[in-house]
Amino acid sequence: MAIKTESKLWLLIKKNTPSICWNRLENSINAGLPDLIGSIQGHSFFTTELKITHDNKTIRFSPHQIAFHKVNHGIKFIMVAPLDLSHIKLFDHQIAVVPRPLIADYGPLITINDTTDKRQWTKLIKIIQNKC
Repeated sequence: MAIKTESKLWLLIKKNTPSICWNRLENSINAGLPDLIGSIQGHSFFTTELKITHDNKTIRFSPHQIAFHKVNHGIKFIMVAPLDLSHIKLFDHQIAVVPRPLIADYGPLITINDTTDKRQWTKLIKIIQNKC
């Protein structure tokens, strides 16, 4: 069985952010719950929704995901990657307010243009730390 692209994104994130303790939430009870819960020593917990864009222009959120991000408090992120996983964008949760937001309408907190560049991953971790 082939690994789904979102699972490949998860493995890429886990590999490149060793200072973050990640837990992948496999959940069939609450459809809006984000994919990952993370923690960094000395900081607050946070959630991260993983999204794959098929056209590099939009992403899709279910009504349950939109409700989660509107109703729940706390530190929440959205990580977006294209199908080829050539780059990753980290967004604040405010992008999750409509079913099909245009990526260009929201400024990412950071873009990892080279997923093999450890310095870019270190910057991503620092941004998350600063938000927590």
